[in-house]
Amino acid sequence: MDEPKKDDFKNYRSYSYNDALRLVQYELNLLEQNHGVLKKWSIEHHFSYTTIVNIKNDKLGSEAPKMLLKILIALGFEAKLTIDIISTGKGRNEFEEKQSYILRRISTK
Repeated sequence: MDEPKKDDFKNYRSYSYNDALRLVQYELNLLEQNHGVLKKWSIEHHFSYTTIVNIKNDKLGSEAPKMLLKILIALGFEAKLTIDIISTGKGRNEFEEKQSYILRRISTK
């Protein structure tokens, strides 16, 4: 397999979980501008309408990184979730996870 070139990633952006969540909420709010479209979209993409509404309204309760990834893909993004394990610097064996979403829009809804 060939090594990726720098230009292969020029249209990609990295987002934190919170930024990716805000992007999804923005996109879902755009869908909701036309009455009934959000529910139809949820059904077409095999998502629970209640879950989609809770994500849109920021009432999910806990982080759902894999669900967010699936929604981003359904919204027309090429998306990948990366999880990096990094040292907290506080102790020898103390680490934390850092989630990032690597995104590129590939189509419109």
